[in-house]
Amino acid sequence: MSQKMMMVLGAALLGGCAMTGPTGLSVHEALLYGDVQQRLAWVYGDLDGTGQAEISLGGDRFALSRAAGSNSGSALLVGGRSAYSSNTLSGAVAQPKVIRTAAGLFDVASAGGISELYYTDGRNWYLLNATAGSGISAQAVAGLQGAGELTPEEAATLTRSLSGQGSLAVGVLSPSSVPDDRLKVEPAPQEHRLTALSVIRVGRSSASPMPMPTPTPAPTPTPEPGGNVSDISYRIVDQGNNATASAPGVQVATTAAQAQALYAVAYGNQTSRPSAPAMTGKTLVGIFMGTRNTGGYSVDVASVTAAGGRVTVNVREETPGSDSFTTQALTSPWIIVELSGSFTDVQVQGLGRSAGIGGVDR
Repeated sequence: MSQKMMMVLGAALLGGCAMTGPTGLSVHEALLYGDVQQRLAWVYGDLDGTGQAEISLGGDRFALSRAAGSNSGSALLVGGRSAYSSNTLSGAVAQPKVIRTAAGLFDVASAGGISELYYTDGRNWYLLNATAGSGISAQAVAGLQGAGELTPEEAATLTRSLSGQGSLAVGVLSPSSVPDDRLKVEPAPQEHRLTALSVIRVGRSSASPMPMPTPTPAPTPTPEPGGNVSDISYRIVDQGNNATASAPGVQVATTAAQAQALYAVAYGNQTSRPSAPAMTGKTLVGIFMGTRNTGGYSVDVASVTAAGGRVTVNVREETPGSDSFTTQALTSPWIIVELSGSFTDVQVQGLGRSAGIGGVDR
C-alpha cells in the first residue's frame, strides 16, 4: 500500500473517531469547596434528529441523551446521569468562620473572596445581609436561587442536596478567588458558565439557642387519659448532623439535668455548646439517627400525636439520592423537639424501630 493511501486511510479512521456534540453546546459548572470538594457540570444543547451526541469532559468521553419527558431546554443526561460529577478539585479556598448567635444573628470572620453568603439550618434558607462583621441579619430566601450563574433548576438541585446536612453557610466565590481551572470540554462549548461555592459548617455561640423565625403552631391541650388521638403542639429547637450518638436512639428530658445530658450528645462534637433551656412546663425529645458513612442523611418530624396519655413523635429519615453529592465524612444526624407540657410517656416511631421511654416496646 502506498504511503499516500495509508495517510488517506489514517485520516478517515481519525475522522470516524471525532465526536459529534449537540448543537448549541453549553456547559454549566458548579465547584464546591470544603467538606464536599466536588465538581458538577450540567450539559445543554439540541440533539437534532439523532437523539444522541457525545462529549469529552475532563478527558473522559460520555454519551449524551435526553431524559424521557424532558423539554428541549433541560439539561441532557451525561452517561445516563443528570449531571457530570467528579472529585478532581485540587485547589483550596480560605473559608470564613461563621457563628450563629443566640439572637439568630451571625458573626462572620471573613477570609475574603466571597460575594454572597447563604445560611441553612437544614430546612430553611437565608441570605446574609453582609459577608463579614458582627451581628449580621439575614432574610429568608428560596434556597440558592440567584446564586452565581446557576439556573433556577441547578440552584434547586444544589439546595435539595445541601439541605438536611445540618447548619451550613454557603458562600459564592468571586471569579478571582476560584483556585481551579474550568473543565476541559470537547467539542468546545458555545457557552461555559462557572459558579464556585464554599460550604462551611456553622458553629453556635455558647448562649442559649434561638432558632430562626418559624411559624408557631397553635397550642393544643395536654392529652388526657383515654383513647382519642389528638395533635400536639411542638417546635423544632435545633437539628444537625454531628452528634456523639453512634447508634439510633432517643433521649427525653423533663428536668435540667436530663436536658444537659441530651445537649451533651447533640452538641458534644462542637467546640462550643449552647446552654440547655429552662425546663419549666416543657419536654425535650432528642432523636438521633446514629453514625452514617456520608452526609445527606437527616431526620425530621412528620407529626406529634397523643392518645391515652402517651405522646408519639413520628419521624421520617432522609437519605441521599443517587444523584446527590454529600460530605465525604462520618455524620450523626439529630433533631431536638420541644413539646409544651411535661410528659413521661413518649415514644418515637420512624427510626426503623420504635424507641422511647415509659415502658414502650422496643
